[in-house]
Amino acid sequence: MKPIIPFALLLTGSTFAAQKQKPNVLFIMIDDLRPVLGTYDFPAVKSPNIDKFASQGVQFNNAFCNVPVSGASRASLLTSIRPYFPARFINHESWAEKEVPNAISLPELFINNGYTTISNGKVFHHQFDKASSWSEPSWRPDTSTVINYADIDWIDSTSVNFKNPKNGAGPYFESATAPDSLYFDSKVAAKSIKDLKRLVAAGKPFFLGVGFHKPHLPFNAPKRFFDMYPEVEIADNRFPIKNSPKQVINSQEIFVYGRLEHYNTEEFHYEARRAYYACVSYVDEQVGRVLDALKETGLEKNTIVVILGDHGWHLGEHNFWGKHNILFNCLHVPLIIKAPQMKTRKADEFVEFLDIYPTICQLANIPAPETVQGKSLVNVMKGKEKTWKNYAISEWKGARTLTTPDYSYSLWSDGKSKETNMLFDHKNDLKENENVADKPENKEIINKFKEYILTFYKENVK
Repeated sequence: MKPIIPFALLLTGSTFAAQKQKPNVLFIMIDDLRPVLGTYDFPAVKSPNIDKFASQGVQFNNAFCNVPVSGASRASLLTSIRPYFPARFINHESWAEKEVPNAISLPELFINNGYTTISNGKVFHHQFDKASSWSEPSWRPDTSTVINYADIDWIDSTSVNFKNPKNGAGPYFESATAPDSLYFDSKVAAKSIKDLKRLVAAGKPFFLGVGFHKPHLPFNAPKRFFDMYPEVEIADNRFPIKNSPKQVINSQEIFVYGRLEHYNTEEFHYEARRAYYACVSYVDEQVGRVLDALKETGLEKNTIVVILGDHGWHLGEHNFWGKHNILFNCLHVPLIIKAPQMKTRKADEFVEFLDIYPTICQLANIPAPETVQGKSLVNVMKGKEKTWKNYAISEWKGARTLTTPDYSYSLWSDGKSKETNMLFDHKNDLKENENVADKPENKEIINKFKEYILTFYKENVK
């Protein structure tokens, strides 16, 4: 690891001028956000601020997380190290010290290169994960008074009537007539705005991580955002996947909460979709507040801005709600990057979260560590990449999935149970309604993909 050079030693002549020209980084991570945004051709959801931002940057239409769960996804993308079950990124409490002890996180690398780094909200999964990444202790609102920091967002006094009788948790959604300022993400936005003003006054380059919690469960937001959605459409494939492997199951996360007596009825599908959309619009407004503040500082033109969702989410497809499986809706994510002097583009290349770290390094002219496993997206952003890999590889509890422009292939092969293959033909079945791995005409493609995954892991994943 490079030694941290005290900033005071750099305040001389041309060195100071060069320091001032270093680009800042504003890194905005949104929990459980799948690409249900206007800019991703999903006009049912009102997301004007992220849409506007996308029109000014590079939008990746085919970005995929490497593991569909918050803690592991964040650990992987912020180190650019591939997850590897059961050995890596499975224990949120120990990943930094035990699973990748030599890894330098992205914000830690920026500290080592003279930056101030700040974490507001949920950036790493737990508040004090990889504490060496931040110049100041990572900040979250009101966490000293609650066990689960999402609890602070149950504001309506009537919510106590809908608690889960097994554990006392509140309802899975809440629409409260209450000031925005009472909510977790509003407080994160306010703190980040305050920090931007402080950082610009300090005159030192910064890496500001901003982690918004919604639309993560519980789907709690001010009532005015629910009022944006008097009607919603629900999934048209609320049925089991044909020939689905037994390993592909629904997330159990939603069952932590109350108000589920009518779970997976048609009424529930409408109610839950509406609540999720309301939370997306709510967090979109918080993103807009932070982006407006960045513009007001005058640093917008010298700041790399990244907006992403940490993994996908099911919204009733196949009667699934949540993440925690290897299907397209859990892996497909929004990713938008805006960088100084970079033209706008909608990129259709298939990219992985692992690629974000080296991309930010190249944009900031900071060499990436040797531990980084992703590939920079800068030439993709410019539309000049001629030999791009154009695939993504993801993991989930023994499944290894290869996503390409035409197919999604998953392999369960742990040596302990029967080998299982899953194949979706995305040219004809992007909704993944039928696993066609056992069809004779697909034998050749199955063998090809299987060999590729096994070879890839043998050669690249340690």
